[in-house]
This record gives sequence, structure tokens and C-alpha cells, in this order.
Amino acid sequence: MLHAYARVVRGGITESLHRMRVRVVTAEGQPLLEAGNQDAVTLLRSSWKPLQALGIVSWGTADALGLTDSELAVCCASHSGAQVHLDNVRSLLRKGGLDESLLRCGAHWPADGAMADSLRTAGEEPSSIHNNCSGKHAGMLVRCVHQGYPTEDYLNPEHPVQRRMIEDAASICGVRPRDFTIGIDGCTAPTWGLRLSAEALGWARLGAAWDGFAEAGSRITRAMGSNPVLVAGEGSADTRVMQVTGGRIVCKGGAEACAGLCIPSGGSVSLSSARTATPVRVDRGPGDPAPARPAVRGGVGAVGGHPPPHSAEPQPARCRPHRAGDRRRAPESAWSI
Repeated sequence: MLHAYARVVRGGITESLHRMRVRVVTAEGQPLLEAGNQDAVTLLRSSWKPLQALGIVSWGTADALGLTDSELAVCCASHSGAQVHLDNVRSLLRKGGLDESLLRCGAHWPADGAMADSLRTAGEEPSSIHNNCSGKHAGMLVRCVHQGYPTEDYLNPEHPVQRRMIEDAASICGVRPRDFTIGIDGCTAPTWGLRLSAEALGWARLGAAWDGFAEAGSRITRAMGSNPVLVAGEGSADTRVMQVTGGRIVCKGGAEACAGLCIPSGGSVSLSSARTATPVRVDRGPGDPAPARPAVRGGVGAVGGHPPPHSAEPQPARCRPHRAGDRRRAPESAWSI
């Protein structure tokens, strides 16, 4: 079996080593690269968001409400809570005749420093609109309005909007709805567990604008690739990858070290690595998402793509703007047996 690792190096010393599960596959299901247990059931967390948003397009909500690419991008976002993110979430809600009081994602301080400072200066606490998942929740709510579903209890796994999302994801991933394991994400929305092999197939088909999701896949990947700041935020890894590749690679990370990506322009390739799709930390506690980025670079390069430069990857922590070390794919794995 092929094994792949990402290594954090500081001062020439390997500080931590991350074992990864990786799969690169075509939309037809042909595997191009595999590492680790492909049948392990894992949670993609926020990496599911682009697939969860498919139904906003395929079921007609986007057209009925006149949603823009910016608003579709924020539906797929784990955003930093900057003003541009809040503006688009509020615009999305207004088009559905809704307001932010209906969001059930809970509140946390925004990662965006300017917004956090603004709230503190005003003596205000953050609200649900500042939650990094508020765009996803707003997308679920406007879909409820358009399709005639109740907005109350929209996070219940048995709610119609949740069932329709599972059905769409099952179709594009080539599985049955009952093949998913349901967990609860940090924002209290259902999140899905599935075999890595099926998760990667879904991402590949998202990029290939596959069959019944041709328009939806094209619009979602275009929205993300053309609005990378809305998908995450200035300086974030996902945003940098899409910026430096001009949207030729569309990617979305999630908590506990997971990531999915596709190459929309004919690449029909998906990479999912580690603990659900990205690196699993083997020598420390919870998954650190940062080492996923070398896996992204290695996977894209392995199939003949043009990986983003090393400058698109986060570096080890430091308090001043100088280079502290590297996160890199461990050469001993070399993506080979």
C-alpha cells in the first residue's frame, strides 16, 4: 500500500509528522493516486459545503431568487467574518425575505481582525452572522423558502432540506443516502461521514460538471474560483490557492485536517487526503489542517496539473513576519510504494 506523509520542519528538525489518506480520481471513477485506507469512513466537515450547495442551483433556488456568484460563493464558505462576508450573507437572506435572527449556527468571534476590533470598540458581542458557517446556513434557509419547506428546525437531519442535500450528495458520490453516517458539526448543522473513495468521486464530479449536476457544478465551482476571498478570507490557505491559480483549482478545507479539491476545466480530478480527506496527526492530538496543503500540491502534480506555489501554503507559527520553517510532503513517501 502507498503511504503518504506531510512533515513540519523547523530549524531543519522534523517537528511533527502527519499521516495522510489521499485519493485522486477521475469523474468516471478511475483512480489516479491512492494512499492510505480508501474505505475508511471519515467526516469531511466543511469540505462538504460545495456539494451541499449544489441543490441551491439544481433545484432552481439560485435562478428564482436571482442569486449572484458572490452569494453562491459565501454559501460554500468557511469565512473569516469580514464585512464583505457579512454583506453577502445578509444580501442572500434578504432575497429570501429572511433576516439573520433565523440563523441557528451560533456565534463566535470573527477571525477577521478588523471586524473583531470593530465589535470590541463598539462594546458589542458577535452574533450568528459572524459565524464562519453563516453563509451555508443562509443557503439552507433560502432554499427552504423557495421549496416551501419550514424554516424552523432546518438543522434536523430529517428536515426536507437536509434529506434533499443527502440525496443529491449520494447521487454525485455514487452511493445511496443510507451509506452516509450523520454527525453534528461545530455549527450544529448535520455533517456527513462517507468512505474516502466516494468523497473523492463526488469532488471529481463536481469539477467535471457531471450529468444531472452539470449546471450546478459549473456555477458552484465558477462562483468559488472567481470569489476566493468570499470562500475563506484574505490570507487563508483556500483563498490563496484559488488566487494564485486564477481559479483553475477550486478547493475547500474543513476542520480536523480535511480537504477536497477539483480542477474544473477538464481536469475532473479530486484529491482528498487524510483524516477524512486530509492529514491525520499521528503524534499529537486533533488534526491540524495546515499540513493538508502539501498533499494538495503533491496530488495535483502527480496527475500532471500545475500545483500552487509553496507561497500558497501556511508556514509554521511565528509572531513576526519572517520564515520559521516549512510544511512539506515528506520525501520518503514520494507518492510511490
